[in-house]
Amino acid sequence: MYGPEFTKKLPYVEGLKISLYQGSVGAAMLFASILHNFHTKRPPSALLVKHFAAAAVGYFGGTQVEKLVEDRRNLRVRVIEDYIALHPEDFPVAEPKKYKDLLLKWYPVR
Repeated sequence: MYGPEFTKKLPYVEGLKISLYQGSVGAAMLFASILHNFHTKRPPSALLVKHFAAAAVGYFGGTQVEKLVEDRRNLRVRVIEDYIALHPEDFPVAEPKKYKDLLLKWYPVR
């Protein structure tokens, strides 16, 4: 059993979801740790605990960056919604257009 049938049977755990920020910052810290080993002329597999610690610090740093970005995004949306609520005359409610009004007349060329 392979493919979508197999993935449907796997359990879904909400806490195992890794965001782009968490993954990228964690990978960057792991890469920096491996690069440090290379720079000090050690094998890449030396000091594995340091690699795991760097990846963990990067994961939690990515979580903080994600929270910061989300807070800024929410603040921006709240400011825009507050402005719209205070100035409703600048934002009239437009009625939705129908599909037939969007189409232009079509004249076949023969």
